[in-house]
Amino acid sequence: MEKGRFSGRAGLGYEFENGIVPYVSVASTFNPLIGYNSVGGVNEPFKPETGIQYEAGIKWSPTAFPAIFTASVFDLTKKNVVSGPFNAQNQIGEVRSRGFELEAQANLTENWKLLAAFTAYDLEIQKGVGADPVTGAPVSLKGEQPFLVPEVIGSAFLDYTFTAGQLKGLSLGGGVRYIGKSEATQPNTVKVPDATLVDAAVRYQWDNYKVSLNVTNLFDKRFVSGCQGINVCSFGEGRRALVRASYTW
Repeated sequence: MEKGRFSGRAGLGYEFENGIVPYVSVASTFNPLIGYNSVGGVNEPFKPETGIQYEAGIKWSPTAFPAIFTASVFDLTKKNVVSGPFNAQNQIGEVRSRGFELEAQANLTENWKLLAAFTAYDLEIQKGVGADPVTGAPVSLKGEQPFLVPEVIGSAFLDYTFTAGQLKGLSLGGGVRYIGKSEATQPNTVKVPDATLVDAAVRYQWDNYKVSLNVTNLFDKRFVSGCQGINVCSFGEGRRALVRASYTW
């Protein structure tokens, strides 16, 4: 069994005077795993998971207002990926993930702040064997999509801060998160539905004091976050409120 390997990353970028920065990067990974394959009666120790990712993109920091915008494409290939519920795990030979990402962080004005992100995936199992959901017999997973990973993820959050008047120091924010459909089974026969969630935040800061309330899944929407087979699914987190208070000196 392979016990060790070097991993690393490298990147190159160039900044133009107008704030645009094109870049490229490459990264490799090596992750030793604990466990045994259980599909088809095979009881062999897991091999280390390895991967390599190529990425290219553009970052832009405009001069008109403080912000950074990023657009990138990526190609990630992983080998020996562990798949399945804890009592029936096996290693998929090779999984390829391609996609693109968009991200924005901008102070639109003195009061308004925007945070937004969007990711789209194209995932495919290149090599691998799984279990038939009915008979349990080994079947080829080539060309199938891994479960748990949504095809699309997106979010947008807008924040407003009062900078004058009696409400000075108060910030109000709200946003939405979108979790796209994902596969529930391998081979792919059932999908997990998509879900749209709403978040909100209130903050107040005066002198050296700061108090905040953050609420995720504001309307307590009931949804399934992911499945590893039709009988192994997890519900997403319901409404959660977090209060924080701090003092700095």
